[in-house]
Amino acid sequence: MTRKKLFALLIVFCLLLNLLPVFDEISYAESEQKVVKVRVEGKTETLFDREITVTDEVYGFDLLKNAVGENNIDYTYYEAWNSYFINGVLGEEGERAQDYDTGWCYYVKTENSIQQPMVGIDKLRVEGIEELVFYIGAYNTAPPYEFLTNVPTIHVTQNGSQYELTVTKSVYNEETGNYDVVPIKDVDVNVSYIGSLKTDDNGKVSFEIGKGIYKVTISKGKAYPEIVRQHFFIYGEDSEKIIKAVEDLKRYYKKDGEYSFREAIALNHTGKNINEFGDINNRFETSATQSASAYAGNIIGLIAAGKDPQEYVNLLVASQTNEGKFIVGQWDDWPTTIAYSIIALDMAGAEYDVQKAVEALMSKATEEGHFGDVDTTAMCIMALANHKDIQGVTDLINSSLAYLKSQQLDTGGFQAWGAENPYSISAVIQALIANDINPLSQEWIKNGNTMLDALLSFKVNDHFEYTSQWGTDISMATEQAFAALADLYRGKSMYHDVRLVEIANYETLAVERIGSGIFQKGEEAHLSVKVKNNTQEGQQITLIVALFDTNENKMINYTYVTKTLGTDEEIITGGFLIPESGEYEVRAFLWDNLEDMNVLADPLVVDVE
Repeated sequence: MTRKKLFALLIVFCLLLNLLPVFDEISYAESEQKVVKVRVEGKTETLFDREITVTDEVYGFDLLKNAVGENNIDYTYYEAWNSYFINGVLGEEGERAQDYDTGWCYYVKTENSIQQPMVGIDKLRVEGIEELVFYIGAYNTAPPYEFLTNVPTIHVTQNGSQYELTVTKSVYNEETGNYDVVPIKDVDVNVSYIGSLKTDDNGKVSFEIGKGIYKVTISKGKAYPEIVRQHFFIYGEDSEKIIKAVEDLKRYYKKDGEYSFREAIALNHTGKNINEFGDINNRFETSATQSASAYAGNIIGLIAAGKDPQEYVNLLVASQTNEGKFIVGQWDDWPTTIAYSIIALDMAGAEYDVQKAVEALMSKATEEGHFGDVDTTAMCIMALANHKDIQGVTDLINSSLAYLKSQQLDTGGFQAWGAENPYSISAVIQALIANDINPLSQEWIKNGNTMLDALLSFKVNDHFEYTSQWGTDISMATEQAFAALADLYRGKSMYHDVRLVEIANYETLAVERIGSGIFQKGEEAHLSVKVKNNTQEGQQITLIVALFDTNENKMINYTYVTKTLGTDEEIITGGFLIPESGEYEVRAFLWDNLEDMNVLADPLVVDVE
């Protein structure tokens, strides 16, 4: 076969993904690896990047459908070929231009290599695969029919706080018949807090990091992707503190209850495995409050939960006044309401009068060039961060940053109403990250203390507490600290990074209560559930039956059963004696185990009389 014919065959195969029945199934060596990372790289942005815990998925196409939801894949089945044609993923399709075409391709990463298998995605078995990457690839439509999109190799070297990246590609050498390693010039390397850099003639770029976690994104090409986008994290000093705090908080939030919009988006932002998103989807509930700020929170929470926010987008857009404000209720004429409305509508990609909204927010600023206090100023410049193209915004952000700097305490933190608190610290951390500023940089260290040091001083075990003359707050202190730590964990603002991906049905178990009715005080409560394993493999499960005091929303008793569930239905029972007085309800949870606490099904709730 000639080189040109081979290229033509590869191009057609890459674009069709599946329409080559002459190839048999490809599978990799059996591995204990039960988690596969699935990444979807569109033309200009990453569309999806999460882990899938493999249960009954056999082929790559199964993983894609379970990752992004089958309704987010446009595909056509061809009976003659007994295979599928992938037209689009997450709303993005290939395109035809004058000199090139693009379409969906894929490659796999195993323990030792990156490969582009010559087999359709519905024939690719998932055993032994660590990462499955779908990407928009381009090829030219005239001889010599070459691929225009490369899968790059990235080499990282470190010398203290100095990092050097080298980006290369493999190019076929007609003379030797081998592949040569060639540096890629002018690759766009975006590093959190540092900005955009470009590789030199040797494919190299250097930079220095400070404290915290830095996200690195590597891409090239505007007309079409010249390389498949890559991203990874670099961990500087204090990274361990951030990671531990986030892990503690994720465990804390797995225990019980509905998620607020901040909790939902923080969990989305820090989530790695797709099962975590099913939990967000199940436990986020919209607020029934009739106000613009509530609508904005509902939009943010719904996006984080993978649900359609359009109802609240429509309501919020309709509430925008001629002045640019968002007014629904009597308490909506506040700068923070405008700020959160802008953030929510930007996240949703909504059409609203951006110019008027930004001008309305800017009109709330003081003559000194900030918004009156630390918390409000921080929240407002979070919203303004996306709109620096509007006249006056950059100057107002800069004067607001100067104000925040002047208010920083020697502890590294901030105060409101005369007392240092986690709310103000969290707001400033998020505001700085939204504006591509590292909150842990030398500029923001006071008396040797960082904002992270100040924030963690309010951490108690796996949550945060703030005690004032009005008592001890845990809920709001914890959720606001979680939001700030989530941004530090990702090196990016959650309000800029999180996008809507509809959550598919990830429940691997069907759970049904046996019997009905309510429980009585002073009597034994026995809750029985029928659990059906929807996979073809045994699965460890833990059923927790808990008694909650509804006045204090506090668990006062529980029992649990742990077992390995086969492929048949099983009935599991848990229970205890209910006290004779008090207000209670019984809640049942199904987790994988008591250590990881991954939610496997929606909780059941039974009233107590």
